[in-house]
Amino acid sequence: MYDFVHDVLFLSAVGASKHGDAASALHAALADPARPVPLRGLVFDARLSTSIAQRTSGQIRGIAEAIASNAVALGGRVALIGESDLTFGLLRIGDAYMQCAGLDSRVFRDASDAAEWLAASSGED
Repeated sequence: MYDFVHDVLFLSAVGASKHGDAASALHAALADPARPVPLRGLVFDARLSTSIAQRTSGQIRGIAEAIASNAVALGGRVALIGESDLTFGLLRIGDAYMQCAGLDSRVFRDASDAAEWLAASSGED
């Protein structure tokens, strides 16, 4: 599921999901006529996901590539949120793929830290 808060896209993985659901939600959000243009960034929140632990590194790479292929539309910035050690580690794998593709991305355990970084990286106080 997704939501826009001001000029940021929030994409949340909640509960059980199938591989490809996050990419589908991303594409739906980018096609949404209510999408702010330009976007300042993306926050991908996996704290409530019960499926991320079953994702392979190839699947993690796939969603990272889907995000990276939309870097311009997303403002070039991505904050990833995962609280558990496993989720945080898997998101770090995705973060590495995104950074290799030229995105400015970081992984956080706390949503407020992610929002603060995203605001700071855009030059806001």
